[in-house]
Amino acid sequence: MGLRSSAICRRCGRQFEVYAGDNPFIQVMRCDTCGQGEVLIDLERDGRRITDAEYELELSVRSRGCSCGGRISEHAPIRCPVCASERVFPDPEGDLVVY
Repeated sequence: MGLRSSAICRRCGRQFEVYAGDNPFIQVMRCDTCGQGEVLIDLERDGRRITDAEYELELSVRSRGCSCGGRISEHAPIRCPVCASERVFPDPEGDLVVY
């Protein structure tokens, strides 16, 4: 199950939207250094689940380097888009959307 929610950075106070988790249709990826470049891989095409080969190709294309020098990864931590801190917490007043 995936979710879209608001988060707040403990370092700089910035509020931002974040995607986390996976669901059967989407894979979330982001830069492992700066947190930017959040990418959603659509795991379905033309009403069918993509094959393992299609998924691996998609991963290899999308996991190339970020402009900051980091790598786009499905395992990268959520980071603040302003200061790149990993010290973020859910916004208690923000919307939560489960997908």
